Amino acid sequence: MRLREDIKDLEPYIAGRSEASVQREYGLANIAKLGSNESPHGPFPGVVEALTPLLSGLNRYPERDFVLAEELAAFWNVPVDRIGLGNGVDPIIGCLCSALLDPGDNAIMAAPSFVSYALDTQKAGGIAIRVPLVDGRHDVERMAAAVTERTRLLFVCSPNNPTGDIVDAESLAWLVDTVPEHVLVVVDGAYAEYVADPRYPDAIGTYARARPNVAVLRTFSKLYGLAGLRVGYCVADEEIISALGRIRHYFDVSDLGHVAATVSLRNQVEVIRRREDNLRHRTAFESVLDSWGVERMTSHANFVAFDVGVDSEQVAEALMRRGVVARPLGPFGDGTVLRVTVGTPAEMTRLAEELREVLRNVPA
Repeated sequence: MRLREDIKDLEPYIAGRSEASVQREYGLANIAKLGSNESPHGPFPGVVEALTPLLSGLNRYPERDFVLAEELAAFWNVPVDRIGLGNGVDPIIGCLCSALLDPGDNAIMAAPSFVSYALDTQKAGGIAIRVPLVDGRHDVERMAAAVTERTRLLFVCSPNNPTGDIVDAESLAWLVDTVPEHVLVVVDGAYAEYVADPRYPDAIGTYARARPNVAVLRTFSKLYGLAGLRVGYCVADEEIISALGRIRHYFDVSDLGHVAATVSLRNQVEVIRRREDNLRHRTAFESVLDSWGVERMTSHANFVAFDVGVDSEQVAEALMRRGVVARPLGPFGDGTVLRVTVGTPAEMTRLAEELREVLRNVPA
């Protein structure tokens, strides 16, 4: 079978270890799963109750796309034709690449950053241009300088996964004003609901409503606790949204996802509560790392990345044997950096205890 030459060496995305696989491999019953940046709280109040009546209709294809799109349009004060839905943010990234990249065109992104930017660029026959972070932050000047006539996309992940820092309002404004209009600036705000820093820009209100070359991505998978239902969306110019609609897979968001997202969006009190809860527990764990003298990266998300000083794969394996799943960042290019999700208070206490023992005993 003949395969495309440009995908033969494509490295597939490798997800964090599942709870079930760790239980099987190590014979452990109680797992603290802190490797995939998931919410530890589950769905918002009222979501499960709203889904129960839908279960008897699982024989029907989804039909509530427009209802959720209308809710999002009202929430963000934009026309409904500025809202595009997807089965999480990942497929939307892929659709943007398919819509905008001809073979040989390029997309610019930070490195390390969310791996789908580079993967989907390559899948579309494009060239991924990676601009290294500086002190964990996007180097917006170098990103802008990397733009060529064949640049079609520029991805800004803020907060950045896997490091956690943001692109502040001043930096984003400079970047959007500097990048030529033939480049679509994609601001990925998958973790935006966690940010409490006043320097963080409202990219939808400031840019997606008014600038045809800015698209903003958001998801219900993180703070909203709906990772298992896969609901993401894009706010952008109607031409971009129309293109996404022509490319996306039909029926890719289930009615369970539509209803769960709608119920969650209406409960902004719970958003604030969870943001404050995450900030409190993340700050407490950061203080523990600081007291140990461990160098960590600035985070505004629901995870913390820090330098363990040795091979992070080795540290992650040792933690896994103790029932704690963390994410080594070797595949992202940081071989001594470990990333952990902010979990429940009990999980964070367990993480600190187990991590201290592992760091004491791991060979240098």
